[in-house]
Amino acid sequence: YCLELLNLRTDFSLTDVKTVRREKAKTRHPDKFMNGTFEHKQAEQEMIKINAACDYLEKHFETIRSNLEKERMERTR
Repeated sequence: YCLELLNLRTDFSLTDVKTVRREKAKTRHPDKFMNGTFEHKQAEQEMIKINAACDYLEKHFETIRSNLEKERMERTR
């Protein structure tokens, strides 16, 4: 789910995660919208999801990459 939300490939790096977070924040950060508007609330919710996905991928990077590599190897057998 995190990879789909952030449009990352399965061979992502930690640098990719940081770059995506920055790029998404440039366009979807709540401060870019007037407080109290629908767009502001929507941007808040989107940034919560984006930050949670990035935090999860950063925290579990090694495990995720290892599991994805195992899956890739199994498919090529």
